[in-house]
Amino acid sequence: MAAALSRRRGEFDAWSGLVGARDDLLVDLDRPRSPTGLEQYAACPFRFFLSSVLRIGGSHDPTEVDLISALDEGSLVHEVLERFILAAGPKPPHEPWSPEDREAMLALVDEVTSRYRSEGRTGRELLWGVRVKQLRHQLLRVLDTDERLRAERGVTPAAVELSFGLDDRAPVTLQLDDGRTVAFKGTADRVDVSPDGRRLVVYDYKSGKHEPFLGVQYDGEGGGDLTARGTKLQLPIYALAAQRRWPDAEEVEARYWFVGSRSNGRTLGGPFDDAAERRFRDVVGTVVDGIEGGRFPANPGREQYRSGAWTHDNCGWCDFDRVCPTTRGETWVQLRRSPALADYVALAEEQHAAEPDG
Repeated sequence: MAAALSRRRGEFDAWSGLVGARDDLLVDLDRPRSPTGLEQYAACPFRFFLSSVLRIGGSHDPTEVDLISALDEGSLVHEVLERFILAAGPKPPHEPWSPEDREAMLALVDEVTSRYRSEGRTGRELLWGVRVKQLRHQLLRVLDTDERLRAERGVTPAAVELSFGLDDRAPVTLQLDDGRTVAFKGTADRVDVSPDGRRLVVYDYKSGKHEPFLGVQYDGEGGGDLTARGTKLQLPIYALAAQRRWPDAEEVEARYWFVGSRSNGRTLGGPFDDAAERRFRDVVGTVVDGIEGGRFPANPGREQYRSGAWTHDNCGWCDFDRVCPTTRGETWVQLRRSPALADYVALAEEQHAAEPDG
């Protein structure tokens, strides 16, 4: 009764996500973290609360046993691309891949897909046979895109799997405006460098669809947002890691490179300049402050029509859709006016205004 009354009034209190500052919510800034949790908070603080604070696990789709999982397929594609680039060695900016290179790519695809099959990670045999054919075609197309990107940017592959904050490697650190320092861990898939060392291009391979990343568009000096309003933080972190590895570089660009069958050949991202770094610092500060302040409202995002029903941007694929109040849309309209959420709303509402139409 009290919860329903609170939500109807639109009060930001314990019934609508205000846990309040507590010692167990303090972010351990010295412990290197992946960007995933911070991204999750930026999209929907309540989802972060359920998964990262209460540690409630997501649901499992039993139909996934018919197909290779998205996680396994992503790992497979990453392994093929990593091993291919390592074996090929530095490729000059304007040098195309030879027929022999392409045969080597196909042989590598066959080797890795066969191993995944023998490990029982590929789902039903008939469906896997079709998928292998698609992967062969898909990864040959990556070589076409690679030729174009190297030529356009005048760079050559210099590193794959650039790791930081893992094992004994130093983390990437970001100093916030109040002096706090946040440490990150992760692995950049690839870094290309110009022959004179002045330009870096950092890539993060994505084997899924590009549409969820459309908010990651940046044209330099404040035009757009490399973080997609905090929901995509990998590129700035990877750019900082590359800058640390090549400190004399004058230009850094960071991009998601889509290598899946549907979005193959697309990249999204932009330069990591002073404005992009300032934006990244502000976003991380807003998210860390929200977590430590115990502010976890449910932000459903924009309403949209999907699969024959009305839903919201942040709810359609959420593991916690069924445990979240059905009135979350109406409640958020009220909650967004709360002064306690002003900084978060400024971040989240910008996302809705700035995302390009698909």
